[in-house]
Amino acid sequence: MKTDWNTGQIRFIPLGGEEPRTVTVKGYVNLDSLDWAPDSRSVFVGTWGPGGATLLHIDLSGNAQPIWHEPQPGTTFGIPAPDGRHLTMWGVSAHANVWMIDNF
Repeated sequence: MKTDWNTGQIRFIPLGGEEPRTVTVKGYVNLDSLDWAPDSRSVFVGTWGPGGATLLHIDLSGNAQPIWHEPQPGTTFGIPAPDGRHLTMWGVSAHANVWMIDNF
């Protein structure tokens, strides 16, 4: 996977000796994490930028379907269960207040 602000590419390298294949993810850049789906026909990929973090489900042709979005930028990823019916997602969100006390 190529983490780059200009392109979103994943390179699949078959273990059976076939030629590697590079797929450009349509509509997303700065790919951050990758986990295979149990059926081996798609992957779960995290991406983030100024608009927040998004977890994507991507097929082997590069078609991306957003499945979760966090408005704050940061790392996100999804790990599917072996049964293919559940997905563990991780993301970061922070809210903070600042208090300033004068002459304390």
